Amino acid sequence: MSTQFLQSILDSALDALIAIDEPGRIVEFNAVAERMFGYDRNEVLGKPMAELIIPDELRDAHHAGMNHYQATGEGPVLNNRVKITAMRSGGESFPIELYVVPFEDDENKLFTATIRDLTDEVNREQELERLLKEETLLRRELDHRVKNNLGQILVMCRQAMARSTTDRGCFEDFSNRLVAMASIHDLFSSMESDGLVLSTLVRKGCEPYLKHADQLQIEGPELRMPPKTAMTFSVVINELATNAAKHGAIRSEDGRISVRWAIGDEVAFHWEEYPEDSIETTIEQSFGFQLLESMIPYELGGSVTTEMEASGLIYRASIPTNQFELED
Repeated sequence: MSTQFLQSILDSALDALIAIDEPGRIVEFNAVAERMFGYDRNEVLGKPMAELIIPDELRDAHHAGMNHYQATGEGPVLNNRVKITAMRSGGESFPIELYVVPFEDDENKLFTATIRDLTDEVNREQELERLLKEETLLRRELDHRVKNNLGQILVMCRQAMARSTTDRGCFEDFSNRLVAMASIHDLFSSMESDGLVLSTLVRKGCEPYLKHADQLQIEGPELRMPPKTAMTFSVVINELATNAAKHGAIRSEDGRISVRWAIGDEVAFHWEEYPEDSIETTIEQSFGFQLLESMIPYELGGSVTTEMEASGLIYRASIPTNQFELED
């Protein structure tokens, strides 16, 4: 195999390849290395690599590593991919990924370094980090403004309710909806990366309408929801709770609601009401019930059944498990 053929193979590599001898002198320098570091191959052969491509602040560590290898035959950098800083011919430092392999040729100890320029990758990571920080700041600002607006509307609503005589029930219902919206908004603003817990969403969505905590019974395994699923359930829970407070089980202190779910081929979600007295059964064609029957099928690809009986509302939903964050 000719020297020219070997050189062609080296120059066709996608990464920079630099070979040095045991004293640290360059014995090979391919075309990618020429472009990466700004040196011509002929001008670097035989010269100490450390003086050409290693920044001043890292040279002592490089020499210490070479001495350690010569004494022990071991080195922490060898046969490992490491990310460090290198230096171009003009003195500019830049990030690289380095993989060094020792070998012997005619009893001479040599080292081959495969080097990849990480400048573009680091720039992308920094830009992504900047955008994430910017998004976080914008979300905090939006969260602050939404909370302020909801708080102001709630104060005005309660002031109007205090002065009202004929429309007090409407204002009270609207206030409860605002409180529920604010509670759920708090959940979304603090939502962890692995999703929102279903039991927490159910509890927060129902709390503004309950006369006491014992009216709500929740049973089911911990189930986390990504944002789309959580948003859909927030609408469903709010509508169910509102209906229960106006027409259903929690109109009085003795009514109760049972919410449970189970994980099988799909997630089965059940809402059942147990009112103190019989309830009206003529409201099932309202806009709220249209929401209840359409949200989960349309948004999550699930199915829903509702039964409005004098003994209470029964709402059942089956949702594909891929709409939840399930543990493996």
